[in-house]
Amino acid sequence: MDTMIRIDEHNAAIMALIEKHNVEIQEYKTALEALKVENALLREQNEVLKNTVAALTARVTELEAKSKKNSNNSSKPPSSDGLSKPKATQSLREKTGRESCGQEGHKGSSLELKDNPIRLLF
Repeated sequence: MDTMIRIDEHNAAIMALIEKHNVEIQEYKTALEALKVENALLREQNEVLKNTVAALTARVTELEAKSKKNSNNSSKPPSSDGLSKPKATQSLREKTGRESCGQEGHKGSSLELKDNPIRLLF
């Protein structure tokens, strides 16, 4: 009889554990369903945001191309350039490092100042 009581107690403990696990499984299933719904919503939002980014990127590209145009590189009239003139292109020649002066050994000539000028020009 004593063993029967222990078996009944053991069976009751096992049933309590099974019930507890069944409750936990149900909670996990509920949480999983909620996560599936949230995941679907996030995927929809992600698609909307991707489309928005693509549209904005196209618009930025269009505006950048438009802002780079002036009367020199398009059919726009010069009056549409505004107050700022387009920058002149810089020379592609590299500096040689030499001074900008006459050749060596050549005697230069220039007008010199006189101590007593004959006439003054104003």
